Amino acid sequence: MDIQKAINERPAIKVSAALLVIALAGIAIWSHFRSPETRNSGKTFFSDNDGQTWFLDSDQLIPPFDHNGKQAVAAKVYRCGWSKPFIAFLEKYSDAQRALVEQSRQSQLDHDPTARTPMVLETSMDVKKPGDPTWVRGGSEPGYLKVTTVVCPDGSGTPTIVRPSDTDVP
Repeated sequence: MDIQKAINERPAIKVSAALLVIALAGIAIWSHFRSPETRNSGKTFFSDNDGQTWFLDSDQLIPPFDHNGKQAVAAKVYRCGWSKPFIAFLEKYSDAQRALVEQSRQSQLDHDPTARTPMVLETSMDVKKPGDPTWVRGGSEPGYLKVTTVVCPDGSGTPTIVRPSDTDVP
């Protein structure tokens, strides 16, 4: 008896195979689109030299912070195709935002000392392009969009974010 005949005689095999394919597709989609927080394993990119280079450290650090005597800020790293990754823009909290994040974190830690506190505020962080002297206030228009809109350096392709968990990131 050939496989096609066996499948035709047992419709449950067709249904099981279809459900298996759907389940595998669902897992693949979930894996690709799950949030960066789950994919980065507790690390994020930072720069302490105005976006010339980056380093990985704990995502619990609140930028800006002191790193080897220099001010470190969050770095948003992208790549175009298989090209070398680049820092598209830098982020930091204003002094007022930083105080709110620290207050929120301490409040949560007082309640649950083992909590990993998310650094989420209602407003956006201040941003700037590497090398630019001026920080743009979080969420301000149109400057904020100009800084956070990422394009490939050579103008071609679609940039994709690089995550700390990506295995090919130097």
